[in-house]
Amino acid sequence: MSAHAQAVGVVGIVVDGAVRDVDVLRKNALPVYACATNPNGPTRSQSGQIGYPVSVGGVTVAPGDLVVGDDDGVVVVPKCQVATVLDSARRKVNAELQRMEDIKAGKLLYDWLEADLLRVGDLQEGQTLQGLMDAFRRNRQ
Repeated sequence: MSAHAQAVGVVGIVVDGAVRDVDVLRKNALPVYACATNPNGPTRSQSGQIGYPVSVGGVTVAPGDLVVGDDDGVVVVPKCQVATVLDSARRKVNAELQRMEDIKAGKLLYDWLEADLLRVGDLQEGQTLQGLMDAFRRNRQ
């Protein structure tokens, strides 16, 4: 069934149920996300509909929604929010790339992080991230 889906242009499958032939699915270029596996075949006596909202894992997916999946899971973005979410995702990816460059360059502390940790009580007044890092390094020796 996944080969047929791919042949007609499907670019990914999300199943709120079980799939079988997992070894074949893993080797296939078509990503398939399911909540379980089962060696039994499908039920062919029940019909479905195309172009209508469905519920997958308790989440409504409507025609035109963006469905994105990776090894961490699947997320559904309503059609009316796709542009905003894609913009936010690009900014997040760029920020993470910058963070990786900062780490390579040895920049490990950020003012905003220390301020947030103080605000939520994870750092006490008078403590600094630099002080905690220095203490950690001393204790490791």
